[in-house]
Amino acid sequence: MMRLLPLDYVVRNLLRDPGRLLQLAGGTALVALLLLATGAFSAGMRAAMAGSGDPANVILIGAGSEGSIERSALDPGTAGVIAGSVDGLRMVAGRPAVSPEVVHMTLVGPRDAPARQATLRGVTPMAFAVHRGVRIVDGSMPAGDAVLVGRLAHHRLGLPESALRPGAELIIEGRPFAVAGVFAAPGTVYESELWTGLDALMAATRRTTISSVVVALDAATPSDIETFAAMRLDLELAAVGEAAYYAERGRFFAPIRAMAWLTALLIAGGAVFGGINTYYAAFAGRRRARDAFHGGSG
Repeated sequence: MMRLLPLDYVVRNLLRDPGRLLQLAGGTALVALLLLATGAFSAGMRAAMAGSGDPANVILIGAGSEGSIERSALDPGTAGVIAGSVDGLRMVAGRPAVSPEVVHMTLVGPRDAPARQATLRGVTPMAFAVHRGVRIVDGSMPAGDAVLVGRLAHHRLGLPESALRPGAELIIEGRPFAVAGVFAAPGTVYESELWTGLDALMAATRRTTISSVVVALDAATPSDIETFAAMRLDLELAAVGEAAYYAERGRFFAPIRAMAWLTALLIAGGAVFGGINTYYAAFAGRRRARDAFHGGSG
């Protein structure tokens, strides 16, 4: 009958080689931390994409650009046409909740630090009525060459949080922009963006088109917006539910999450085999020492 080793024997052998014990404990802790970080990364990315889309919003973008707002190009007058042609939109201060926006990726950074790629969103005040989760937590609305920075934008730019306080300066497309304030949008991708005035961003990027028009629905339905887009062939529009758009973007990042999990599991597997090898080496060393002792006694 097989007998288990006494617990005190196991404890004594663990303490025989403190260096090896620390290596095993440290390796195990690092693998566990890696798996936890991978799980948090995957869940956070999925939650951010799911939380960014409002089921009551529809995004109108250029036909053929449904997969990426950044590639879309619309005439700036499209927002006015939609506001005057579609009934049943949410009303804010007597005006339809229609938000023309420019989404642009470019290098951003302070004068004395390397620039990093960031997402800029050119907006009008109506954007805060359409994107209802966004609120200014420090500073004020930007005017002229000024920006609002998302609460997590400093991570994207590799800067300390204090470097993006109101009054700081950022260089965008070769032009200085003052930080007017900080906004929060919990659980969304917006918190890593920089928002500025629509006209200011179009001037800085020399754009003559906008990226999208986001509308907030009240009595209207998504199918009403799709019908409008299909009938106005001259505008070359495609209508996508905001929730569906960000869900699709989340699926775009699925290979990245899969690669992160594969890497973590490979490292964990390597750590397990390394631990087994270490234990085998320790056992073999004890056996050689025992054989040598008995050989010497004989």
